[in-house]
Amino acid sequence: MDFNTLQIGAITSVGQGISIKKLNTGKFSYSATYRDNNSKAKRKVLMTKDKHINKHITEALVLMDKFKSSLHGVNIPIEKEEKEIIIDNSSNTIENDLTTNYLTLNELAALFFESKKTDMTIMLKQKYNYLKKEKEFQENRVVQTKLYNLHKEVLKYNKNIRDSELASIPVNKILKSDILKYTKSYLPTKNLAEKSTYDLITKIKSIINYAIRNQIIDIKNPFQNTIFKNPKKVRENSLSIEEIKLLLETCKAHTKNPNVYLSVYLAVLTAGRSNTILNIRKKDIDIDKKEITLNNFKTNSKRYRIALNDEAVNWLETKVLVNYENDEYLIRPIDPRRRRTPPQPLTVVPKTVYTIMDKLFNKNLNKQNNQDRDLVINFHSIRRSIATSLAEQGASIYNIMVLLNHSSVKQTQDYLNLSNKNLANDTNTLNSNIFNNFGNANSVIPY
Repeated sequence: MDFNTLQIGAITSVGQGISIKKLNTGKFSYSATYRDNNSKAKRKVLMTKDKHINKHITEALVLMDKFKSSLHGVNIPIEKEEKEIIIDNSSNTIENDLTTNYLTLNELAALFFESKKTDMTIMLKQKYNYLKKEKEFQENRVVQTKLYNLHKEVLKYNKNIRDSELASIPVNKILKSDILKYTKSYLPTKNLAEKSTYDLITKIKSIINYAIRNQIIDIKNPFQNTIFKNPKKVRENSLSIEEIKLLLETCKAHTKNPNVYLSVYLAVLTAGRSNTILNIRKKDIDIDKKEITLNNFKTNSKRYRIALNDEAVNWLETKVLVNYENDEYLIRPIDPRRRRTPPQPLTVVPKTVYTIMDKLFNKNLNKQNNQDRDLVINFHSIRRSIATSLAEQGASIYNIMVLLNHSSVKQTQDYLNLSNKNLANDTNTLNSNIFNNFGNANSVIPY
């Protein structure tokens, strides 16, 4: 539809709450439809343009997301020349759902990531509602980390998708040949791991599905039949018990930064992920019950408890916890002047830990090489190594599942770094026990 031929005063809906109106001056106003606190329908004028082009709808959608944020207390400014008017239900509304089919993947990605940022900001505002001042909110380390992780998604998109021919084609004109050219010719030049390629294709599907779901476009997803298997991530290396001891001893020597040893010690003790370790507080450790409560951030911060041995309880009680207030995180800024009230967790394990691991275990590995990446020992390797060592020592798979806070035994089985040799040894022992004195190899097999 040619919007420039609209009659004066006509209002056209283009989906997702955006309407276009031709003004008496011949200009076009772009408005967002919403409901106020009294559930009364209203329209917010977002911007005015001399003429209409499809890219203006993209701009209007971004402004509408910002406006919705302001309704939830997120301070994101919109253009100054905005007016709020009551919707006139008698207005001449022309429905047209096909107006934005010519947006490119890059334009849809801008909307997608802006919407994710808005939704995350609103969620974080609600979760950390005790951060009353905007400056406190913006400087909160957890908030910064969450928003930065989202920013990393944008960086990955920019690096691997934005400059491709595919990203500049109107989405309704993307052909199978364009997709094949991107996946078979363009992506291989990026030297990506198989999992990274899978993640990129999944991201493209998500961006287009977001636009379809929100009525920004009205087409079938051209990537819906593009299937990339999600490769099972296999870390071929894990640490032996002797190597774990060596890591602990080396970290303990870094006395200037007690977080180096303490973070590794807690990882060995709990088999927790890095985020789990960084979020352990003094109050999470129950000395009397000999238990520690941990957060599983992979399942919406699910809390779980594991038992502590007597030696760990004694060391924590006498050497560690005496130096902390109840709400403090055990891994905290070394300089007391950098500690905040209320306490905030650090967002990364000390870099020194990774430096030590590289010197001890990763000397001859190239982290840029796809094959070498699966051999690299990192902080998460501690978790896998503890679980694998327990299995090799005969611990039940169920107990290991509980320690790792996995949702099923199968998840734990897939996670353990046990080789076919381990399995062969176990089955040989089992078969020997079953068939011992049962009969020799020359026995007649009955049919």
